[in-house]
Amino acid sequence: MYRSNNDGNVLYIAGLSSTTREQDLQDICSKFGEVMSVNIIYDPRLVGESRGFGFVTMSSDKEADEVVTKLHGRNLDGKPLTIEKH
Repeated sequence: MYRSNNDGNVLYIAGLSSTTREQDLQDICSKFGEVMSVNIIYDPRLVGESRGFGFVTMSSDKEADEVVTKLHGRNLDGKPLTIEKH
């Protein structure tokens, strides 16, 4: 499982389309603050296919809260996002 030193700033993001890439999450989350890292989890059995979830680490707890508030339920690549603080 992905962890960072700033656990309060880590967001679990589910509902990702198979076409969503890490840069897409970086772009959408950076509107609300500094993105420290992005990690989409890929299925090792299906080359290039994500498992439909990933993690984003924001630089502050406040920024993480804003991403949850503004993006939870919003469509990205045709699918609604589920975003929770990890």
